[in-house]
Amino acid sequence: MKRNLLIIFGVLLAIANPIEVMANTSIDYLNTTEKFKGCLVGESVERIAWDAEMPQVYNFKTKSVTKPADQKGVSLSVQTKMEGELATVIGDKLLAIESLTVTGPINDVDFSTMWRATFEGNLQYIDLKDAVLSSGQVPNNAFFHKEEQIDTDGSLNVIMLKKIILPDNVKTIGDYAFYYSIFLESINIPSSLMKIGKDGFYNCWVLNFDELTLPEGFETLENGVFAFCRSLTAKVNLPATIKDIKSIAFYESSVSTVNLPSNLQTLGGGAFFHTNLKEIFIPDGCVFEGTQHFAYCSELERVHLPEGITNLPLGIFFYCSNLTDVNIPESVTEVNFQALGCCYSLSNLRLPNSFKKCLEGSLCWMTSLEEIYFPASTETIGEESCIYWQNIKKIYSAATTPPVCEGDTDSSKTPFGDIGSFSEYDTPRDTPVYVPVGTAEAYRNAWGWNYFTNFIETDEFPASAVDEIMSDEDWENMPMFDLYGRKVENPQRGQIYVKGGKKFIQN
Repeated sequence: MKRNLLIIFGVLLAIANPIEVMANTSIDYLNTTEKFKGCLVGESVERIAWDAEMPQVYNFKTKSVTKPADQKGVSLSVQTKMEGELATVIGDKLLAIESLTVTGPINDVDFSTMWRATFEGNLQYIDLKDAVLSSGQVPNNAFFHKEEQIDTDGSLNVIMLKKIILPDNVKTIGDYAFYYSIFLESINIPSSLMKIGKDGFYNCWVLNFDELTLPEGFETLENGVFAFCRSLTAKVNLPATIKDIKSIAFYESSVSTVNLPSNLQTLGGGAFFHTNLKEIFIPDGCVFEGTQHFAYCSELERVHLPEGITNLPLGIFFYCSNLTDVNIPESVTEVNFQALGCCYSLSNLRLPNSFKKCLEGSLCWMTSLEEIYFPASTETIGEESCIYWQNIKKIYSAATTPPVCEGDTDSSKTPFGDIGSFSEYDTPRDTPVYVPVGTAEAYRNAWGWNYFTNFIETDEFPASAVDEIMSDEDWENMPMFDLYGRKVENPQRGQIYVKGGKKFIQN
């Protein structure tokens, strides 16, 4: 593997509990930034972590005015008669208020006023339930003004906002609306809401919900909308109308439960990177865009991949160390770089009959793998794609011509390991390799395959079971399971179940 292709990149791991910050002081926990290996390779791979214009590591501080120790926070209720007059109505109390209730019409100018109060003052609680928003929108950059919040030294001045209540007429929360609102704990999702813009709640570290339920009619989760929401542990309920989940939508959040609706069409790169998901069902017809969709999901155990995909994207399950159950659809022809790398718990892998190629490093460090099947269609085994299978017991290769092994044929480093290495992590060289009758000598002399010393000729290979013909009575008497293999006694109308190895919708 070309080591200059593996990039080490830093990710800011923010703490999950509320932070006490004194006015005009830096937050010193930024020095605890952690780094880990990513699986980005080559210039063609997107950088999925953050906006390149923004500094990657901040020194956080606040410009909030210091309140005397004996002074209580000011609560203020105001009513506007027209848009744009909030600053006038509040007057000289702007930087003193801690809690604000607004009734009446407001627009972008009024949101700037509220931002000023929580940026330079002490405003922490905003109640807009009886306000009327212009065009039903929380505007773009409502509570993030880049030009004023980022100092020339790269420091980020954060706002003090902790809670906001939105009115029922809200249709849109704009791009960057609550970007880096690191103290924001609570916000309601009105039933009228149809869109949250790009990076809408990006880096809202302490934000959480009892349940995060998006309304019917919501169609797209934009880029980075809940990225780095590390306290977001709520169950996520997505409506049937969701069609697209964009890149890094829940990147580095703490979500553990989410439904992906049957109408989902696209899933963007890094959408659930380093989350706490335990199982996920990706509906048929969904297309992967980008890379690393579930990388570093160390809690992930079970995955259903959609029929129709032709490849496993780069790093899709990289370092999913507890993954034990994943289907590889019959349509898959390629497994990309580190797609299943470091999946330490997978014990059995059967590649489909359409499979042709595993790319560089695609299956490396699968330390619990005991059995793998390469079908007759396999053409290429990528460089270092099959190294460190220390517990492998059986390898099946049904191709009558040994698949081509990539790498430096003048070296001892094959896709299965280094012939000259004696590490405890190495793929055992005496692993039984089952090949078609009459081909053992060809395998034995093929570079890469010559790593192994124990070839066994056979006519019996793992294969897809042929569907049996069954009567209606047999079908009715068969047990029913959900999409994760759990037996179902009381099926619900409209839900997808599995019976006799086939998926169906319950009538």
